[in-house]
This record gives sequence, C-alpha cells and structure tokens, in this order.
Amino acid sequence: MGGSLSLALPIMRNLLLLVSLPFCLATLPAQTFQLVLCDTPVGSGSFQPIERFLVGGTNGTLTTIPSIAASFTNDPTFPAFNHQYELFVSNRHAHNGQGSVSRFEFDTTFGSFTPHGTITGNSLSDCVQLAFNPNDGELFVGNFANGLVSRFQFDAQGNALPNGTVAMPDTSNTLGVAFRTADQQLFVSSYQFVRRFARQPNGTYSHLGNITIPGATLIHGLSFRGDELFVCDIQTNAVHRFLFDANGAPVANGSVPTASAISCAFSPDAQEMFVGRHYTGGFQRLVYQPATDTWLPTTVYNGPQAGGIATTVHTFSSYGTGCVGTGNQIPTLQGYGGAFAGNTITLRTQLGLPNTFGTLVLSTAQGNVPLFGCTWLQSQIIGNTSLFQLDATGRADYPIFIPAGLVQSDLFFQGFVLDLGAPNGLFSDTAGLRASML
Repeated sequence: MGGSLSLALPIMRNLLLLVSLPFCLATLPAQTFQLVLCDTPVGSGSFQPIERFLVGGTNGTLTTIPSIAASFTNDPTFPAFNHQYELFVSNRHAHNGQGSVSRFEFDTTFGSFTPHGTITGNSLSDCVQLAFNPNDGELFVGNFANGLVSRFQFDAQGNALPNGTVAMPDTSNTLGVAFRTADQQLFVSSYQFVRRFARQPNGTYSHLGNITIPGATLIHGLSFRGDELFVCDIQTNAVHRFLFDANGAPVANGSVPTASAISCAFSPDAQEMFVGRHYTGGFQRLVYQPATDTWLPTTVYNGPQAGGIATTVHTFSSYGTGCVGTGNQIPTLQGYGGAFAGNTITLRTQLGLPNTFGTLVLSTAQGNVPLFGCTWLQSQIIGNTSLFQLDATGRADYPIFIPAGLVQSDLFFQGFVLDLGAPNGLFSDTAGLRASML
C-alpha cells in the first residue's frame, strides 16, 4: 500500500480477509510487565493494600512501585486484568456477607492508575477469584459461601451489566474461577475439588464433573498457561497441572512444589511463573525448563500473607490515538480470545457511527503516518478485512482466524469507520491494537 489514498480506498470497497500469512515473523522480545498481589490475611482482614511491582522480563529485576491503597478496596482477595489497561479486584468484606469488585484504570505505561468505580449486586458476596471469558470478555466472579458465580457483561461505555449466575451443583464453597479458551469450559474450585462446566449454545453452563487431587483440601486459585490448567492448593503445598485430551477432558501432568500455594500467574511470554503464598507470605518465582517440562524455583519475595496474584495482560494492548467522527466521538477497538496459531480471535469495534460500514487493517509493525487529518498507526501492511456493518449502537464484532505456522510475534490492527460527517469528511478511526502471539 503506497500513499494516503490507498488506505482510504479500502474503507469504501469490499476486500477479502487474509486467511494465511506466507512468511515468518520475528520472535517477540522480553517485555517489562507489572505484577500485582493482594495482601490477604488468613481468615479475614481489612485495610490491606494491593502490592505492585515492575518486572524486567522473564527472571528480570523486580522493582517495587506504589501500592494501591487499602482505602480503595474492602478486604481484597484476587486481582485480574482485562483485555486493556484495567484491573479488577474482588473484595470479601471480611466475611460479613457483602461483596464487591473494585476497578482501576491504568495509563498506557501501566504506571499511574485511577479508581474506576465498584461493581456490586447480582449475588456478589464474600468474593474470591474473578476471571474474564477470553472469547467475549464477560466477567465471572466466585462467591465464597453462596454457591454462585456471578456474571457481568459490559456495554459500549464499559459499564458492568448483571448477566445472571452459575449455580454450583453441590453445597461446597466457591473459590477459584478460570476459562479454557479452546472450548470455553468453565472451571470453579471448591476446597476439595474443581468443578467443570460446558458452555451451552444459549450461553448457560452445564456441569460435566469434577477434578479431584489426592490430599488437596484447600484449593483456591486457578490459572491457564496456554492450554494447561494450573490448580493451586495450600494443603499440599503445590500447584497441580492438567493438560486436556481430544475430548476436552483433563489429564494430570504432575505438580510444582510451592509453599502454601494460593494463586499463580505467568509472565507475558509464559516462561516464568509467580505463585502467591498464603500462610508463609509473599510469592515464589519459578522459570520454565522446556527440555524437561518442569519449573525451576528461583527467588522468593518475602511479604505479608498473600491472596491472588496477577500480571498485566499483553495479549491485546492499545497504542496511539484514534480519530474523531460524527459528534466528536472516537471509535474504539478491543480484542478477545487467545492470540495463537490456529485459533480465532474477535475484534470488537465500538462507538463508531451507527449503521455505517467499517474495515480492519492488519500489519506487522506500528507506524505513524498522517492521513487526512488522522494518523495511520501501522506499517508493513498485510491486508484488510471485508467491509462489515456497525449496528445501531456503533458496534461490530469481526472474527479473525490466525493461521497455523506463525511464530511468537506481534500483529497490529486499526479500525476505520466510514463517516462522512467526520471532520475530514471521510472516516473516523480507532487507536492501534497490538495482539501479542501466545
């Protein structure tokens, strides 16, 4: 694509979506990322901060940065980043029967943050782990004692909308929550076992059975590394690993010894694991050994009794600034799903001109090119999608298939919306969206 006009023209004509990329891409370099850890004392507590650290890549230097003050939460238990620059933190309210989720919005460097409201209602009570369905961004929150997992969807402005609950088929406690990207299985832990649920076509969940672990009586946090499930159990002082067979059934894959393991999270390149330690406090760092498929303990951060731990999400991240359209509104672009070869991700355009058309441009590098009063934020263009129509709210979802054969890399997207009422008389556009291959 050469020149500005060549980018404007695809917005107004129907081009086919690329379904294969006939070249290899560069390996993703190590990324500095942020790690957050809830200080969660045994039993119940109040007025605990959420610790924050910058990590200089896998096995890199750990630097303490200012905590999220206790005044912004209420006995925090688990943190979780969503797809872009926002942290959600579950609150157990000292086991008094109440529950809530605090939201924090980060700047584009993940340096400073701003409190961004609190989610309540929809059976939230004594909240434990929370997780996002990676395929559509829906939030699921485990509630310790009421046997329910609360569900929330989000509107175009980011407001949380209650979407019912998932009821447990037993009377045991509800603790950890995690999703398998491949088939949207939902996993919910109790102290003694992990429940499995299948997603139905109507969006409900049916119970498939339970995962049991000999000797495990204090299971808490659940996490996925690619397509492997990690189950943290305080009693056995271990993180237990499970792969999946062709039918989606879990297959035990050994365990990783770690003192009072309550939660775990991974570096963006998935080569380092961080395990929160409940009774002993702080967290353990471990580095993956691919030759033996094992985890090597490295250093321990000694600190208060830990709850949930999370690392910043790098699968999808925004960069640059979009261009205004009608009504001085800038469309947004968000990504959902696991960005790995052979999988389909979904890119969601929102806040565009209602009932018009848009396209998504795909590239392998960022750019900064003036374009009809806007900025084209890409270079090394691969192609663009077919035209799609935005609905009456200015929203559209578009599936993107990632072909097999790609190595770990970055892909860059930008959305363009046909908008003759925009200041340039042609279109508005989104900020850039980077998808880091897993």
